[in-house]
Amino acid sequence: VLPSDGLSLYLGSTRAGAHDIYVATRAAAGDDFGAPTLLANVNDAGANDVPTWIDADSRTLYFWTDRGAWRAMYVATRTGPTASFGAPQPIAGINDATANDWWAVLSSDGLTIYFLSDRAGGAGGADIWTATRATIADDFSGVENAAGLNTPSNDVVTWLSADDCVMLLYSDDDSIGGAGGLELLIARRPN
Repeated sequence: VLPSDGLSLYLGSTRAGAHDIYVATRAAAGDDFGAPTLLANVNDAGANDVPTWIDADSRTLYFWTDRGAWRAMYVATRTGPTASFGAPQPIAGINDATANDWWAVLSSDGLTIYFLSDRAGGAGGADIWTATRATIADDFSGVENAAGLNTPSNDVVTWLSADDCVMLLYSDDDSIGGAGGLELLIARRPN
């Protein structure tokens, strides 16, 4: 996960056992990244923690974790881009207590979230779901299946453009063409 300034790279790594979140930094956009270091205050020992989105000012990090009975989406915040993150919290209004919820990206204004879930009511497999909120301070609500993006197989949103009009996703649905296995797809909508 790369914030808009390009100076930090948040990544999941199994170098210490379970997936943990690491950060690598650099002084300028053209420089090489330094060695990744374990991100303080966010990881849970023994659980898998994987970053999926960070806001433009590097103050809010979204990630999925399996620290409970199911995979769930969490958020950690901090006061500035070099401050330590506070204790992560489950994302209110998103997580289903009887399903896996993971791999989220947000719109540029932070008011719409797209995430992966295997909850009931989808097209099959794990689907892309969406929810909205009125302000950054509000909880997400109105979770809906993103029906136009999903297939009967597993579908994952991986990136959303700054204008919120282009989405990269992948699917393992062999009926959509390609060589089989995972297919990288582009979804577009008008401005």
